[in-house]
Formats: sequence, C-alpha cells, structure tokens
Amino acid sequence: HYPLRRQRQMCIRDRYQYADRLAKKGEYVPSIAFAGGITMEDHIFKALALGAPYVKAVGMARAPITAVMVAKNVGQRIIGEELPIYYGRYGNTVEAVFVEASRLKNRFGKRFADISPGAIGLYTYNQRLTQGLKQLMCGARKFAVDKLTRDDIVALTPEAAQASGIKYVMDADKEEVEKILG
Repeated sequence: HYPLRRQRQMCIRDRYQYADRLAKKGEYVPSIAFAGGITMEDHIFKALALGAPYVKAVGMARAPITAVMVAKNVGQRIIGEELPIYYGRYGNTVEAVFVEASRLKNRFGKRFADISPGAIGLYTYNQRLTQGLKQLMCGARKFAVDKLTRDDIVALTPEAAQASGIKYVMDADKEEVEKILG
C-alpha cells in the first residue's frame, strides 16, 4: 500500500512541475484534472489547491455512484414500507428523508414524481459537496476556485512536504515571520 501511495504522490508532484515548467516557458498548459479516492469536499479543496493554478477539475466516480445506489435502495424501501429505523426517524417519504427533495419538488412540480430516488440522492450529495467546498474556501478567504493556491494547504509531515512540494506545516509562515521580525 505504501509504495502505491508514494507513487501517486510523486505523480501529482510531477504533473504540477511539468505544467509549471510549460507555463514558465510561455508554452500552452492543458487543463489538468486530479482523480482517485476523492469523496468529500475537503478532498476537492486539497486537490484543487495542490495543483493550482493548473488543475481545473476533480474527477470522482465511486462516491457519486455510491450516493446513487444508497438513495435507490432507500427509495425502494420507502415504497415497500420497509424503511430501516435509522432512516425512519427522518420520515417515511422521499421528501422527508432526502434533504434536497423539497427543493427539487418546488422546481419541477408535477414532474418531481418522475425523478428517481437515485437521482435525488446524487443531487443531494452534490449539493453537500458544493456547500462544504464553499465553506472551506470561505475559511481560506478564497471566494472563487481559481483563487486557490498551493499556499492554501500545508503538508503535515516532512515526507509529505518532500513528496508534494507543499510547505511543511512548521515552515509554512516562516518567511512572513522573518519579515515581521526583521
């Protein structure tokens, strides 16, 4: 497991360095997407910051598919009236169980009945990621994705700093401190 993780870290650093070299030479830099194991909003934030300004997208597959499958199963249980207790405490309808269902119902009116629970689950998951990413970016005082930089994240270990090219947490503000202290 460790060699694979190290190989992935090296690939990310290499991709950034290749894109940066092209940019410094005035060459065309293609848009880059990072993918692999990204499931939550903090992963999206880190991937965009790690590859900034060259990473323009984050690829996700398994997590959104999981959201669809879980929502589909929950929807089938609601219809079959076999809703597990841990979902039942939120209600026994699609609108009650899925946070974003009422928004979709207001938007689509009568056509809401045609939207599958899986699609509602995917929409709900994406809205959660959107809101969470906005909150993380706000905390970093970055109000647009293209404003993220590599300085918005730090490496927690010297090994991670070396592998990624990101500043080690203990050195992150060292230059600013030196300027202040003179």
